[in-house]
Amino acid sequence: MSIMLPDSALQNHVAIITGGDTGIGKSIPLNLSKLGAKIVVARRKLENLNN
Repeated sequence: MSIMLPDSALQNHVAIITGGDTGIGKSIPLNLSKLGAKIVVARRKLENLNN
């Protein structure tokens, strides 16, 4: 699946993602980073973030 925005669409933006270690919470930050966003992921379980 392709993203319908230019690669730099989110350049100089920061996305804060909560619950971003599995499922849709993992997919969203990966796609936002492809668009140039800096990503901050918040999760309570450190072991899940290391995957």
